[in-house]
Amino acid sequence: MATPIQLSALRFPVASFRRIPSPVDSLQHHSYVAVVDVFDLPDLSAWRRINVRDPKETGAVPKAIRQTLLENPNMFQFMNRGLVITAKKVEFNTESGTLTVLMENPEIHGLLDGGHTYKVINTYCSETDRELLPADRQSFVRVELLEGFGPEQISDIVEARNTSNQVKDQSLLELEKAFEGIKQEIIGTRYANLIAYKEYEIYE
Repeated sequence: MATPIQLSALRFPVASFRRIPSPVDSLQHHSYVAVVDVFDLPDLSAWRRINVRDPKETGAVPKAIRQTLLENPNMFQFMNRGLVITAKKVEFNTESGTLTVLMENPEIHGLLDGGHTYKVINTYCSETDRELLPADRQSFVRVELLEGFGPEQISDIVEARNTSNQVKDQSLLELEKAFEGIKQEIIGTRYANLIAYKEYEIYE
């Protein structure tokens, strides 16, 4: 079943923004890096399909992320790998310092890497009063933005970016839609929603 196209614009302020030049750059593919206050991150809940692992808040990695936010907030952008977001187009307004990220297709646009970081930050922000934080307790996160990449390229990037904790084959196959035939065959069965097709899959 084809994924519906839904153009969406995420706008948020950034502390800094840079385009990363490439000697093999084309007119289609671009890379950018932004530094964003954790409280200013946009809502990516509808754009997480390409992230091969559903995020957790338990375990060593999420615990370390939260510990840095609480104990060493000013160093967060240096101690955390940050987020990787793919988009149809990225636009930066130099006068307002506002970044606009245009998303169109959830199959290729959204949060490609950094799901654990995003989830921990969301919880931290919901539990913390921004207005009461002194300057030395502010936290920023590094956000890498990739523009203009297609489905096959996104799959390759996901696989390459997850080598530190190797992605299971089934997660990559799910990203490539290799299980669509099986899913169609078992629609309506009592166990259809009990099968996980990727790591740490969470059913709402």
